[in-house]
Amino acid sequence: MLTLSNYEVYCTLKSIAETTYPDRVDKMRNFSVEVLAQESRTRHGDYHPSTRKIRIYNLSRKTAFIIKTTIHELAHHVDCCFYGKTAHDLQFYTTYKHLLETAHVMGVINIADVTDEIDARDILQLEKKAGRLVYDQQVAKDGLLIKVDRAFDIRDLLKERGYRYSATEKVWVLECDDSILEDEQGWLHGVTDATNVKVVRIAENTIESVYFCILGKNGFYGRQDELKELGFRFDQKKGWLKRIPAAEQASLARQVEKQFGVKATFRGKL
Repeated sequence: MLTLSNYEVYCTLKSIAETTYPDRVDKMRNFSVEVLAQESRTRHGDYHPSTRKIRIYNLSRKTAFIIKTTIHELAHHVDCCFYGKTAHDLQFYTTYKHLLETAHVMGVINIADVTDEIDARDILQLEKKAGRLVYDQQVAKDGLLIKVDRAFDIRDLLKERGYRYSATEKVWVLECDDSILEDEQGWLHGVTDATNVKVVRIAENTIESVYFCILGKNGFYGRQDELKELGFRFDQKKGWLKRIPAAEQASLARQVEKQFGVKATFRGKL
């Protein structure tokens, strides 16, 4: 997945399921995906059998773990389609194991990235119930990604050239190779500042989700300079706010509560 848009996550999960169970595609019912720029203390994601909706939270985590969560919730959907129910039992973890192994072969996720971290408790539970995951070492993907930030004024031009908008990262993304990189950068530097353009190898890409930290309007009299030093700006509707990488959410929340005595609100969009 190059972005965490609802549609791309849906298409990727659908492909994983159909590739894993090609002889049972007719039993798979449609589902929907909602990636929410919200932090939850109780869950990384959930699946609702009645609505067949997968919801994903906590975009401050590493990309690999977010993708792992989407596959976990997909396993619940697949079990409901095949067996009419789902629970964290042997059948579920067997399905989850098969889907993860397929996703690894497809290059959607590298299982090695999610088996040795604190956030891998469900992987440990999977291997306890369904056996160790079986996978080969992945070959690094070729290609580049060009990411263009602060591109509202040129969004139509970017769309015409094949860029896709990532709502979670708030950037426009184009997949390309080295042969066109120089020409594409030259064009971009003619329509936007070079500081708005970032080039990364696909093999090294992380989806850097964006949150807006909102403090509101009241309680900051005489402290405007402090807020500006921290990178906050004043918005007539929302009050003091700052755009941040989602990974910085926890540390910034602690900082503003300690410094200003307020609890910040974090949203994925204004």
